[in-house]
Amino acid sequence: MKRKRTGVIVTLLLLLLVYFILIASQDYKLAVTNHEPADSSPLTDEAQKDTLTEDHNWGPIGDQYHRQRQNEVDRLQPTFTNQIPPDIQVHQFFGDDLKRDEDGNKFVANPALMKQHVLPDGRVQVLPQNNGIRKYINFGDPEDFDCDEEFCYVNGRTVKKEIIKETPEDMFRFLPPEEEFLKEFRNPCWKGRDLLQKEKLFCVPFFYIIGFTKCGTTDLFAILKNHTLVSSRAGKETHYFDRSRRGRTVRMNRKPEKLPVSFMSWSNSGKFRQNLISTYQNTDSEQLFHGITMDATPSHVWDNEFWEIFHPGYREPPVTNPDVIRTISPNAKIIVSLRDPIKRMQSAYQFFCAYHVYKCDAPVTNVKFHRLVVESIALFNKCLESNTVRGCVYSTDAHQLAVGGGPWCTS
Repeated sequence: MKRKRTGVIVTLLLLLLVYFILIASQDYKLAVTNHEPADSSPLTDEAQKDTLTEDHNWGPIGDQYHRQRQNEVDRLQPTFTNQIPPDIQVHQFFGDDLKRDEDGNKFVANPALMKQHVLPDGRVQVLPQNNGIRKYINFGDPEDFDCDEEFCYVNGRTVKKEIIKETPEDMFRFLPPEEEFLKEFRNPCWKGRDLLQKEKLFCVPFFYIIGFTKCGTTDLFAILKNHTLVSSRAGKETHYFDRSRRGRTVRMNRKPEKLPVSFMSWSNSGKFRQNLISTYQNTDSEQLFHGITMDATPSHVWDNEFWEIFHPGYREPPVTNPDVIRTISPNAKIIVSLRDPIKRMQSAYQFFCAYHVYKCDAPVTNVKFHRLVVESIALFNKCLESNTVRGCVYSTDAHQLAVGGGPWCTS
């Protein structure tokens, strides 16, 4: 009898505990719903970053939660679609790059500056014409700058001489001092003149997504680019700082064989103008365009291949991609995406080989993966005999191993 009474008491206590948990959760939901954030910055508001995609099968309960969460995100995101800047302001800040569409409702890339390209599969793609901006240019030469033994000084910036050697010659000459960035834009933007002396809008990213292959950067990019205030500029993986800036193609294991892409071309590329114009809001402050742009190229953090070509005689790279980004945008925000290194490495091996990014022996197996890891470790240890740890981490030979260094993988 006593045991039965104790069991009833325990059951009642458990029910009471569940009741209080439910009440507390309802109070928490109400508090979240009624919360007005002090800062609406898209990079600090967790509710805005948690936007979920529409193409998932959430189930009945999940669908209800998703709708509630999406409604909350939509409520927090500012909407500027009803505020269009006057045409005179558009011309003042964007030059001739934008023009009203046929219905006069929104601004799009000026059709006069576009031309059609027929792709190999028959699709037609509309790309910018040569609109007074030079696509390729020569590498920089420290002899042409005001330099001492270690640094060069140009446009209010102190630049390492070694950066100049592997950088398009127009980068720091064309990039103005930070105090000359347009105060009407939240994003770092400025007005410059092209080769035809026409005034255009140029911008560098407000923030960067970097990381490693198979670490979820594509998913993160897909979520953030749908935010009202975030522009993806020219899509994911521009590969400007790691490859095209240094005369390489977008493919890995390709040494520099081309002229570098000009900084002027890169800072004027993409659809960021149309995206930024949609974030116009005429407020009491001098800031009118509240949008920001991003560059999501994960390999900016690790792909410094063929640095030895630009810096012969060094045991390690004297400068890397982050040095360049920090020099042009010292206030840029960086989002780094990482993952368990072993799982990441296995996933990358399967992705690059099984999906024919590289010609590897089929099928992809754990044994071949193990051999590749063993050889990579042996190559790294051999590198340490004559180089620093940093030099071996950025070793071009080590990066090339997966695409041409073993009987199980052929280039």
